[in-house]
Amino acid sequence: MLVIIMTGASLVWATQILTPDLIVTTVLVWYFWILTDPRFPSKRLSIIAGLLGGIAFLAKSYALPFFLIHFSVTCILLRGQYKVAPNTDKARLPRNIIVWLYGLVAFSAVVLPWIMVLSVKYHRLEAGSSGRINHALLRPGLAPLQHPIVSGLWEPPENTLTAWEDPTILPYPVWPRLSVTDRLREYGYIIENNSQVALQLIQYDLLRFSQMGIILLLLTALFARLRKLYWWLLLTIVIYSMGYILTMTTADPRYFWPVLVLIAIFVFSVPENIPLRKEYKVALTLLFFASFSYQSLRDLRYLYWFTEPSTAYQEAADKIRSAYPLSSRVAADNWKEGLYISFFLGNTTQYLGVPSSNTNDGFSHELTSSRIDIFLRFFKTESGKALDSDTAWRQTLKIRLTGADSSAHELEVFERNRL
Repeated sequence: MLVIIMTGASLVWATQILTPDLIVTTVLVWYFWILTDPRFPSKRLSIIAGLLGGIAFLAKSYALPFFLIHFSVTCILLRGQYKVAPNTDKARLPRNIIVWLYGLVAFSAVVLPWIMVLSVKYHRLEAGSSGRINHALLRPGLAPLQHPIVSGLWEPPENTLTAWEDPTILPYPVWPRLSVTDRLREYGYIIENNSQVALQLIQYDLLRFSQMGIILLLLTALFARLRKLYWWLLLTIVIYSMGYILTMTTADPRYFWPVLVLIAIFVFSVPENIPLRKEYKVALTLLFFASFSYQSLRDLRYLYWFTEPSTAYQEAADKIRSAYPLSSRVAADNWKEGLYISFFLGNTTQYLGVPSSNTNDGFSHELTSSRIDIFLRFFKTESGKALDSDTAWRQTLKIRLTGADSSAHELEVFERNRL
């Protein structure tokens, strides 16, 4: 039943947005399963847990601090001792320390080579760029900044489509100098704001039962046979969520997918772990299924919405490619849609982004200085209208964006006049 309910959400997640979050979610679900195995703690399972943590890190750097904190806390909560040699008087090491070391070594075997590669490339110790970037975008006392990639023309690295393929090359704001008190106050503001956002995202998620799941989790932690397991689940949710509460710059549900799946799995384990008669357990399971399956399966309609627009962008790119077979440097007045079309243009197309100037002269100068060959106009902004009277540019194509997931229904393609 859980598989049926998860089908809608999983397929939507897989097609809605191309980020590593679904990979991280899948790997962490296996990691959580290993830690809840009745045979854990054991050397073998701790090694597997460490390897899974390392794989999650390769997908997304957030897994690095999460694994180190979560696996360490889990091992601290373990009980028992491990004998170095049976039937001897040799000193015994705590079993949880042994398990922790095995897991850490396995994790390091996956993580350290990649950290070394990044550090050599960027000439500094580097485990991932997202943490530094998110910290820069969290302006003290204000809402997060808009990412610089969506405003301005940025030169892509060699043999890449866009500067977004290596966001470390973009300029980011630097926090002003603050006293310790002021800095703590700013972090307090960030935590308060992001905590509210996180609760809203978890409460109104695609699975539609996180709110009930958390309530059930609290009640089950008090009354179920496996109380320690459910307290551990609560602790896992808190640890995972806290990392994003400290660093989140956009309200995006994908950050909390591992938490949502964990809650979903928990909800359907409740009937088996509370003292109820068999018929009541069956009735409770059917109630969960009836309550949650409709919305999840209904969300399958998003598959059409999220895949159909790409056809319109691909058709537009085919028409542009027919008119401009050579490699081009492209700009647009809508960053996301310009990126989509540039991707389908292929060849050696480079997409530089959206001009940041709001004046006609500044707009034209920005295109000229960045050596833009093609401009994609989705909306007739005041600065974009400058191309209509600019003798350096001529409109060559008008393309109807039929079925595209866009507020623009027509694309105008401008080409720089070649001397």
